[in-house]
Amino acid sequence: MRRLFVFLSALSIALLCYSLPKERPHPALYELSAGAARVKVPGYSREEFGGGWATAAHSSCSMRMVVIQAAQNKRDQNCKLANATFSDPYSGRLIGPRGHGEPIEIDHVIPLSAAWDLGAYRWTAAQRKEFANDPLNLIAVSKQQNQEKSDQLPSQWLPSKAKNRCWYVGRVAQVAVRYQLALPRKDIAVMRRQCAGKIIMWWDRLRG
Repeated sequence: MRRLFVFLSALSIALLCYSLPKERPHPALYELSAGAARVKVPGYSREEFGGGWATAAHSSCSMRMVVIQAAQNKRDQNCKLANATFSDPYSGRLIGPRGHGEPIEIDHVIPLSAAWDLGAYRWTAAQRKEFANDPLNLIAVSKQQNQEKSDQLPSQWLPSKAKNRCWYVGRVAQVAVRYQLALPRKDIAVMRRQCAGKIIMWWDRLRG
């Protein structure tokens, strides 16, 4: 299991630059398990998911640093950020290190507290740490969008850039499927609506 996670992490990091907003709906949207409405489960804390950032596979840098460097399309073995801006996939505005666009934060696509409520409270400490540091579940975004989102799921929050919402819910779906998290039916319905028009366009292109 550990070897599989390391492989998947390395693969996800390698593909991260190419997994940013695409309009085509992700197949994971139709592989989701539906569950009941989210209910707060007592006992959540950030420390239940390992506290801080883990060191990335095949790197001396933290997962936070690796995710930001991938978004910047820059690599630094000394784990320093480049003075480079990039587009926030949630808002479309430029973000970057201090003094270069809006401040950066790392968003957990499925928030840790939401995962806890959806079943992660039953996981082992090692499983929760893997989830918190899985690059599939990590996106470099603006501080404003990350804090507005907080621990909300798609029925409560969507990126302000409407064009990227289909991509975003596809990413949520991928994480949920990988970790076998059943999402509330209300969230699944909202997620699929974000891609409704794109599904028709995609199908027309396939037939054409």
